[in-house]
Amino acid sequence: MTSVIPVPFYYKKSMKISIVVSVILAGAIATYAAISTREEKDPVIVPWAPKNDLGVDVSEPDVLIDSSSLSKLPADILSVPLLKDTLTEDFVFYYQNNADKLGLTGSLQRIVYEHHLTLKDSLINELLNQPAKIALWRDHKGKLNHFIMVIHRSGLAKMLEPLAHVVADDSQLSKASPETIQVGNRGIALYKLRYNGQKSLLFASDGDKMVLLSGERFLFKDNKQVADTTALLNDLFHDKQPWNEAFSLTPAAGSKTKKAFQQQILVRSSYLAMGYQRFIPAFKGIRFDKDVKGWHSYLALNGSDESEETSLDFSPVWQTMPSGAGLCVALPLSRRMPAYMLRHAGIAPKVSQKIGDQFSGTAGLCWYPQSRLYSPLLVAQLTDAPGKSWDDSLATLFSQFVGKPNQPVEATSDNGMQRWQREIPSRYAPYPGSQSHHPDADGRFFRVSLAHYQQTVVFSLDDTLVDNALRTLRKNFPPMSDVLPAKTNTALYFAPARLADIFKQEAYSSLPQEMEPVFYNAAQTLLYPRLTTLAKEPAYAVTLPKSADIEPAPHWIPLEWLPL
Repeated sequence: MTSVIPVPFYYKKSMKISIVVSVILAGAIATYAAISTREEKDPVIVPWAPKNDLGVDVSEPDVLIDSSSLSKLPADILSVPLLKDTLTEDFVFYYQNNADKLGLTGSLQRIVYEHHLTLKDSLINELLNQPAKIALWRDHKGKLNHFIMVIHRSGLAKMLEPLAHVVADDSQLSKASPETIQVGNRGIALYKLRYNGQKSLLFASDGDKMVLLSGERFLFKDNKQVADTTALLNDLFHDKQPWNEAFSLTPAAGSKTKKAFQQQILVRSSYLAMGYQRFIPAFKGIRFDKDVKGWHSYLALNGSDESEETSLDFSPVWQTMPSGAGLCVALPLSRRMPAYMLRHAGIAPKVSQKIGDQFSGTAGLCWYPQSRLYSPLLVAQLTDAPGKSWDDSLATLFSQFVGKPNQPVEATSDNGMQRWQREIPSRYAPYPGSQSHHPDADGRFFRVSLAHYQQTVVFSLDDTLVDNALRTLRKNFPPMSDVLPAKTNTALYFAPARLADIFKQEAYSSLPQEMEPVFYNAAQTLLYPRLTTLAKEPAYAVTLPKSADIEPAPHWIPLEWLPL
C-alpha cells in the first residue's frame, strides 16, 4: 500500500495546501482559456438555481468526511510522517480547543447545570467519538462553513431525551422552525441551539441517529421550506447514502455495511477548481482513505462523455518544463470550453478555431523559487507545428487580452521560435521602471511573455521563466523529466525545500517588518521553524497507473506517491 499525504481541508492552518492546489487549477484554467480552444459544437452550460437560501446544492457537497471517529481524525492525519513533522501537536490542540467546540460545550454545560439534567458534561466529546459522516459546502468567501452531519450512536435517543424537557424556557435551546422534519409518515422534532453569540446549530434525532445542520438557511428558499433538504434528511434517517452519487462511490469505496477504512476524506473538483471545473472535465475529485496499513489516495475521473477528448499522457509537459521547480501539476483540459468562452469574449470564430484546433488537451503549471507564487509558468502542447496564420491569430489574442491596447507589444522570431511580450504596470511586479524597454515607463512592471517553439506554447507573467522554457526546448537547460521517475506518468511534483523557499519569500513580501511588526514576528516564531522542517523532507512525484485512461463511466484510480 502507498502512504500518502492527506489534506485536512477543514483545518485553517492546513488550508495552505488547499489554497496552493486551488491556485494551481485556477491559474491553469484562466491562462489556458486565453490560448486554447477547439471548434466543435458549443458545450452546453445548464444554468443552475440554488434551491435554498444558502445557494448550495445539498446533493453535491464540496467535501465529504466519513469517519469511524471524528475525534481521532486529527491524530490520524498526523500519522503521515511529513504532516507530523510540520504540523506538530498544535494540530490536535486546535481541534480540542476550537472556539466553536468550546462554545457548544459551554452552552450545554450551562443548560445541564441550570435545568438539573443528568446529561454528562462530556456529551460533545462522546458524540464526536462515534461513527459519523459530515458533508461540507463552501460559503461566498470559499470557506467550508456550511455542513450537514449525521452521527450514529447506540442509545442516542435516550441520551438526548432530557433536552426535550427544557426547550420551553431556555434562552439558547428552543424548537426550530419548522418544529418537525417529516421522516416517512412521522414527524421528528427539530431543535435549535444558539452558541457563541449569533451562531446556531439545528439538530434532530431518531433512534440511534442524529442529524445536525449548521443553520436554518439549509431548510428555506425565501419563506418556503425546500423539498430537497427535507428529502435529504429523510434519506439520512433511513440509512440511505444520498451523497454517494456525487462522489462516484461504489460499495468498494463507500460501503453501506462494514467499512474497509477508518477515515475517508473526499473532495470534489468543483471545490479545488474554484468554480472553473468545466475547464478540466476529466477531473472529478480526489479521495484519501486510512485503513490499518495507513493512508491511500485516489483520483476520480469523469466518464468519456464528460471528459471531452482530454488526454492523460503528461510526458510532453515534463519534457518541456525547466527543472528546479518547487511545485508542478499536469492537467487534462477541455478542448471545447475555451473556444466557447473566447467567442463569447468577442474573439472572432475563425480566430478561435485557428487557435483551438492545434491544442492537444494537456497542459502543465510550475512554480519556481526564483519567481513568485502569482507568476507560474504555463506549458501547453500542440498537435502540429503552427503556421503563420496561427501565429497571427495568437498575436491578436495576446494583444487584445494582455494589458491595454495603447501598450506596445514586442514580437520576435528566431529559428522556429515566435514570442510576444508586453510590459504591464503593477505595484507587485518584479522590475523597476529603470529596466523598462520604454524610456517613459514609470513604476514597477511585469514583462508578460507568450511564446511557442515548434509544438509547444509557454506563457508566464515572469519572462525569465519563459526564457528558461525556451532554453529547455532547445536542449540548453535540463527539463523536469530528468528528475522524475522513468517510465511513469506523473501528475504532480513537489519539492518541499523549494516550496519552503517560495512560502518564505511570500511571507517576507506580504509582512514587511516596518509595517507589520507583530505579524512579522509571529511568522518568524511560528511559521519559519515549520518551513525549515518542511525543507528537510524529500521531493515527491505523484503518479497515475500505467493503465489509467478515460472510461465510459466515472471511476477512481489509485495514486502512488514516490519519494525522489
